[in-house]
Amino acid sequence: MTELIRIGRGFFEDLAMTPETEARLLTDSRLTEQEFAARHADTILAHYMSTFGFDFLREDAEFFAAAIWHYLRARGIRDRNQIEAAVFKDSPKVSRLSATYSCQTA
Repeated sequence: MTELIRIGRGFFEDLAMTPETEARLLTDSRLTEQEFAARHADTILAHYMSTFGFDFLREDAEFFAAAIWHYLRARGIRDRNQIEAAVFKDSPKVSRLSATYSCQTA
């Protein structure tokens, strides 16, 4: 699975050089994997044909689009966890609970 996410990251970073494409990929990451892959196979085919003259098979483009979806989902989970950890750490209620616990154990 980590290899799939690594592949997705590479393709995402390449496609995200265009802000409009990056925005579409991020927005569409809420779709199912199959919907995302079907929609963005064309994005991949068009980008690599126009930029590098590469002609992928559609099924390969769908695989790469699915890899991007997995990368975005993994990144989204990591980002949410970091935000929740920061909010939890800075929460005054948590600080009071920690202080109360410290006083009780002393």
